[in-house]
Amino acid sequence: MKFVKNSINFSNMYVVEAKGTAGGICVFWKDSISFQQVEFNKNLIAIKVFDTLSDWLLVGFYGPPYFSKKRKAWENLMALLNSCNSPWVCIGDFNFTTSDNEMLNGSIRGAINSDHSPILLDTNPRDCFAHRPFRFEAAWVRDNGCNSIVEKAWNEETTGPALVRLCKKQATTRSALRKWNKEVFGHCQVNINRLMDKISDIQKNPPSEDNGRAEEALQLELSEWLTRCEILWKQKSRELWLKEGDRNSKFFHLSTIIRRRHNNIDAIKSGDGSWVTSSKDIRLLFFNSFKNMFTEEEVSFPDHLENLILPCITEEENATLRSIPSPEEIKATLFQMHDMKAPGPDGFPVLFYKEFWHIVGEAVTQAVTSFFEVGRLPKEEVLSRMLDKELCSGNISGAKASARGPAVTHVMYADDIVLFSKATRNDAEILTKCLDRSPSKDFKCLLDKLENKLSGWRSRCFSWASRCTLINSVAQALPNYTLSSFNIPKTICDKLDSITRRFWWKPKEKEGRFLAWKAWDVLCRPKSAGGLSFRKTKDTNSAFLSKIAWMVCSGERSICMDILRAKYKVGNDWLRADPPKTASPTWRAIERAKKLVEKGACYQFGDGRTINV
Repeated sequence: MKFVKNSINFSNMYVVEAKGTAGGICVFWKDSISFQQVEFNKNLIAIKVFDTLSDWLLVGFYGPPYFSKKRKAWENLMALLNSCNSPWVCIGDFNFTTSDNEMLNGSIRGAINSDHSPILLDTNPRDCFAHRPFRFEAAWVRDNGCNSIVEKAWNEETTGPALVRLCKKQATTRSALRKWNKEVFGHCQVNINRLMDKISDIQKNPPSEDNGRAEEALQLELSEWLTRCEILWKQKSRELWLKEGDRNSKFFHLSTIIRRRHNNIDAIKSGDGSWVTSSKDIRLLFFNSFKNMFTEEEVSFPDHLENLILPCITEEENATLRSIPSPEEIKATLFQMHDMKAPGPDGFPVLFYKEFWHIVGEAVTQAVTSFFEVGRLPKEEVLSRMLDKELCSGNISGAKASARGPAVTHVMYADDIVLFSKATRNDAEILTKCLDRSPSKDFKCLLDKLENKLSGWRSRCFSWASRCTLINSVAQALPNYTLSSFNIPKTICDKLDSITRRFWWKPKEKEGRFLAWKAWDVLCRPKSAGGLSFRKTKDTNSAFLSKIAWMVCSGERSICMDILRAKYKVGNDWLRADPPKTASPTWRAIERAKKLVEKGACYQFGDGRTINV
């Protein structure tokens, strides 16, 4: 049974062994299922399934074929079900008839004419109450007939403003493509099966020159339809990091199934805490929630807000912002977008506009130009302008990090924490003690974040090239923000490298030993030197901090650099000066990076104009 379990990709199993060819029950399950074994014997296996909405009992039953043993088996089953207080379901082969009419004969049937069929129990049926929206398929562009269909539908006469004409052309093209897809293009898998049957029929005939040419033509057509099918599933999977030429249909299928499950809402908790499972009730709950959210409320605005608007850009910049974009700018902007990003309500991805720009370009350009001619700029942020006005009038003064540092009045973030206390040494020491950092614990979130990201990838099928791309562009980019702000302990950096190294050599397993065919130092070399351009976390941390240290000592002008230089009194001899006794964790990290910057820094002779005398 272990061979059967592994062949159908299940993780665990319960087995009631058979006696020869008689009896036997098996239950297979995957790690994502949570349940508890209740009872099992030679006739049944009962498990309690822990579901999100309600726990329930599953009983797999195999009734004995002998009449003398039926009564005892049924009594055990009924006693189990009567003692169950939760919902239950009993499935299996009961070896029982409710009437004599169901009995045909006692002979054993072969597999061909057997009436036994698998039973599929769906405990979470989905009611699809929404119509499938139109989606332009990327595989259509490989058919020569698609261009003529788009050209004919798009060039039909329309009236109205430019934006209205664009919407009408899109609607006409959608209808034409729907009809063409149904009547001409067809279903990919149906065409693949048809071609494979034709090839099989030709291969059954005696070899001849005509049969060879016919088979060659069919093989080329089959290859084209297989490519179209792969493009179709790649588009449905919405995996944008894959490059052209990656052939992984199994991965596309799994990604599509996972995405559909994520997009489906089986149940939702209402405001009173109860679960709503009916599709009709879920739809009504969403409608009412958004209706209440966007219902307009009467708001009173103070008069004379004009004096709060202060000029913040020059006349030349204002003229540039208000200028109408040229057709070349519109085309260049569109062609910089990704081909297969999620399409808008019209159902057309960027690929459609790129592929048929010679047909649709004029209408799209006119619509965009029309929008800029009648559009309006966003409203100003009144609160920020009020603070700027009060600062200019001298009514308020910003906080300074030092006497010579710049004044800061307001910096708005989504999340902040403000601590208030008396201005005494005792309170300051207590706050410092409470905020004392334990580096290994503070940066454990980096390990958890990386593990959570990799756990979602371990169930997928990745090639070596795909794993290399994921590690370079995603896994090793996750901690970049923290690496550029703090000096990460070496133990944390080594653990991050260890997690990434395991994913490279053994992506399916989170624990256990694995065989590394190359040293990590070799893999971290540049590709030109025989490596894979992986990065050691500690080296990346040092590089980021050294970059900030160079920005400090090179005199780069920004509000952040100005504050740091003023607060810690950074002068021309900062690289050789001793670090301050007390400093923030970020500045201590920058101080540690000074040595690396000092190795490559040098003084340059100038003309003396910037010397303060």
